[in-house]
Amino acid sequence: MSDFKLFKFLSVKIPKNNSIALSRDREFYSTNSYYFSNYPSLKHFMIIPDGLSLFKSIIILKSIMNFEEMKKRTSICYLVNFPEENRREEITKNLPYMVDSSGKKRYVLFLSEEMEEKIYSNYFEDEVGEGDYGNQFIDPFRIFGNRPFTSFLSPLIVLYKEEFTNTIAFYHIDSESIYVIDDQACLEAFIPLFDKFSPEVSKTHIIAKLIELMKAYFNNDKDTFISLLGKDHLISTSLYEKVLLGEYDKL
Repeated sequence: MSDFKLFKFLSVKIPKNNSIALSRDREFYSTNSYYFSNYPSLKHFMIIPDGLSLFKSIIILKSIMNFEEMKKRTSICYLVNFPEENRREEITKNLPYMVDSSGKKRYVLFLSEEMEEKIYSNYFEDEVGEGDYGNQFIDPFRIFGNRPFTSFLSPLIVLYKEEFTNTIAFYHIDSESIYVIDDQACLEAFIPLFDKFSPEVSKTHIIAKLIELMKAYFNNDKDTFISLLGKDHLISTSLYEKVLLGEYDKL
């Protein structure tokens, strides 16, 4: 259903460029992007032409921030001879993480599991930036696919996962849009909602409504998908009428 012309039609009728530009996630990026200056191997994540690139950048930034904080905490733990059995918990306390396929919590997604384990042994000795280790960094989106977007480092909310393909639908609150991301961390579909000046749209129980919408998407049920857009007031009545008239097929 990713090639459904309706999605392009909605993107034209409900532009979201300003919503992304003014989002809390863009503000977070602008405030913290200086971290990349000490990580030249990760600077390609600073290129953010679209929402998906911004979300990837935020995940990497939070991983960098975790890395820096964990190195500091590890140094302190060794300095004060913190009990070894409690050291890992102290080093990772209150930090965002991803759960990998084996159930292990991962805090620095650009490090392999082996390299991340070395943080706890004070291997990095609290040095600033990537040091001599940049050539050992991994691309977490190539290794983990769309899993990083499901983590606590991500600004996205999981709506629905298609188990056979591992494709996942996410909701981005600030831009009020759905991102369908495949298991290669590529954008399969972008579905903007809530067109401007639409007093009749309803955001009550929005997550439950969007889960049903995406069930129709993954079942390739176009009629139900269109019906839910109107029934659940996810777009304005005037735009919904244009959809019913099939105006999206004219693109």
